[in-house]
Amino acid sequence: MRTKVISREDVNDISTSEVLEHCRVDDDYDNELIQSYLLASMNIAEVETNRMLTPSVVDAYTQYHDKKIYLPYGEVSGVTEIKATFDEVEVTIPDTDYIFNEIDESVEIDKKLYINHTDFKIRYNCGYPADALPNAIKQAILMTVATLYNVREDISYGVQAYKTPMTSKRLFDLHRIRTGG
Repeated sequence: MRTKVISREDVNDISTSEVLEHCRVDDDYDNELIQSYLLASMNIAEVETNRMLTPSVVDAYTQYHDKKIYLPYGEVSGVTEIKATFDEVEVTIPDTDYIFNEIDESVEIDKKLYINHTDFKIRYNCGYPADALPNAIKQAILMTVATLYNVREDISYGVQAYKTPMTSKRLFDLHRIRTGG
């Protein structure tokens, strides 16, 4: 299955003042730098958790449909449209011909009606609504920003090197969507 993010809201549950406090920064000198680290940390969080952190619209593509099509990125709130191709003509599948399961975030298309169809495109809404980001993810993002801010280079000369504990990764793992069945 392939996916494409069509749109996403610019909602951010973490304010710049929270990040500045977490990083123990008392002035506004590095605000732009910290804001860029916050955006990068949110991207890292999305990759680590396999989730969209903000409300988003996503298209999922699959050439053929199985009994169930599991929608990626988590917190799926609903399917808005399903299209398929039959004899090189794209058709919209009515919502009476498929079932969206909110529990396992999957779609079942009536196989009898669409056995000869291909190139299924499922448009759906996913992501955490505003002010609903889990605390573990929020804390891991703050820790990632602090690490990026305090350790700005890949290599340090003339200092003792220690392995940094992967505490933020462990926090992300609490909400990670596992792939591969």
